[in-house]
Order: sequence, then C-alpha cells, then structure tokens
Amino acid sequence: MGKKILAILLVATMVMAFTACGKKRTVTGMQLENAQFALNEYCESYPVCTNIGEKYICDVTKDGNPDLCTDFTYGSGMVRTVVVVYDVANDTYYVLDGHSTSYHIDRVENDKLYVVEGEFTFDINENSYVAHGTTTSGIVKFKKGELYFVAKK
Repeated sequence: MGKKILAILLVATMVMAFTACGKKRTVTGMQLENAQFALNEYCESYPVCTNIGEKYICDVTKDGNPDLCTDFTYGSGMVRTVVVVYDVANDTYYVLDGHSTSYHIDRVENDKLYVVEGEFTFDINENSYVAHGTTTSGIVKFKKGELYFVAKK
C-alpha cells in the first residue's frame, strides 16, 4: 500500500513538473513596474549614458507579453541614440543600434513601436531630441532574436 501511494505521488509530481515547464509566462503590472528600474540600470551600464528616454509598453517580440521599451543616448566620441527593448517575461534585452545612425522612439500605435532613424542630439533645455539632417520614420520588427528597423513606405 505504501509503495503504491509513493508511486502515485511520484507520477503526479512528474506530471506537474512537465506541464509547468510548458506553461506560458505572463507578465504582471508589478513586474512591469519593477522592470523600469532594471531597464534604467541596463541603459546606465553603457559608457557615458547621458539620457534615458520615456518608457513605452509594446509587444515587440510578439510572444503575447508586454515588452518595456525606451531609447537612450550614450558615447563620448561617437555619440548615438539607440532603442532598447526589454523582454520582461524572458529577462532579455534587445538593442537597435545602427552604430553610425541613431534611433529615437516616436510612439506606440496599434502595438507597433514607431521610431525615427537619423542623427539626433538631446537638447537639455527643451528636454527633447533634435534631428540634424535627413530622418526616416519606420517601425521596429523582431526576427530571430534581433531588432530591425523597417522604413515606412
């Protein structure tokens, strides 16, 4: 009798363990709130991080969970603005960095992250980005673990 109960408990434990592994992760409002601090720390880890932009919520990774997005300016010789998407459910950061091109978040609309590609500087007095030269508007796409800029047609 004791072995039978032990076997049943063992099987039940295994079933619960295997079904829990396949369970989809969901992000709560509290996790998103805490993620803002983690996202700031991530941005500040870049050399000479001078500005962290507004936070946006958008499912860029298309996993059914909200991602936390921002842009930030960093660098001293080659200063640029990049977009970072924090996949809170998987605790993973993705960066859209053109190296010689900057990306600034414009807005989120219909669960799409709209950005502007070009050269920018952050004007402290105006508390906003100022474009220099030609800019291109588009959206951020996520494919095979990377962010891509897709220009609007």
